Amino acid sequence: MYADWAGHPELLDSGIEEALRWSSPTSHFVRYARHDVQLGKVTVRAGEAVAAWIGSANRDASVFPDPYTFDIRRNAQRHLAFGVGPHFCLGHALVRITLEEFFQELFAQFEDFEPAGEPEHLHSNFIAGIKHLPLVATHRKG
Repeated sequence: MYADWAGHPELLDSGIEEALRWSSPTSHFVRYARHDVQLGKVTVRAGEAVAAWIGSANRDASVFPDPYTFDIRRNAQRHLAFGVGPHFCLGHALVRITLEEFFQELFAQFEDFEPAGEPEHLHSNFIAGIKHLPLVATHRKG
């Protein structure tokens, strides 16, 4: 997968959006219903808390075909990694620019990566992340 993405610079943007869909920085957010609403067979009353699980929403098969496959060719523009509506992340453009620069440099410098141990995940019920990920990198020749 890495070689495929690194070898197709035209897929940089769609790959970044897919990475954001696949591994959103936040796990969930909570909002309070402003009025009664029927969601399927459940009634949410005004004032009740509702948790939106981002990973679940970003794997909704009605929005993302084959949602458990990481696909750099997917049009993942409807992901919720940055929230939605008035709570949409103000820093989304900076994040995308930073990721674009990061991946361009990563693809230019490294041919491949291999795991060199077990990842250490961040212990948080809000932020998703990895604290430590040992890798062995193969530098590009040239």
